[in-house]
Amino acid sequence: MNKIAKVMTTTLAAATIAISASAMSASAECRDTAYDSQFLNDMGVCPDRWGQFYTTFHWDEVSNWVNGAWAQAGVHVETDWFDTNEYYIDGNKVQRYEAFDYAAKKLGKTYDWNKYIFRKRHHNKKH
Repeated sequence: MNKIAKVMTTTLAAATIAISASAMSASAECRDTAYDSQFLNDMGVCPDRWGQFYTTFHWDEVSNWVNGAWAQAGVHVETDWFDTNEYYIDGNKVQRYEAFDYAAKKLGKTYDWNKYIFRKRHHNKKH
């Protein structure tokens, strides 16, 4: 293999790794919205349950559905691709678990909080 081919192969391999790492990182960032879609689907106000990977690459579509579903439950949500979502009830910022409790109560449903959290962060529901 000549020097140019070696350089091109090395560069291509590095670019592939960088793109793969970037996609995985981005996928991890959409967790709130992905888990919210699952919760809201269980509550009967969201048409589907999207995972993190799908949410990452279809952000506009999923975040619009999730925002609309939250609105049906009386919660305003500012979904954020890079960070955690922010939840508001009657204009007041609330914690994520408070938004879940409010929505479930308003919709007359029960839920298991542990189904909609991710383990790497500590989202322990305070009673």
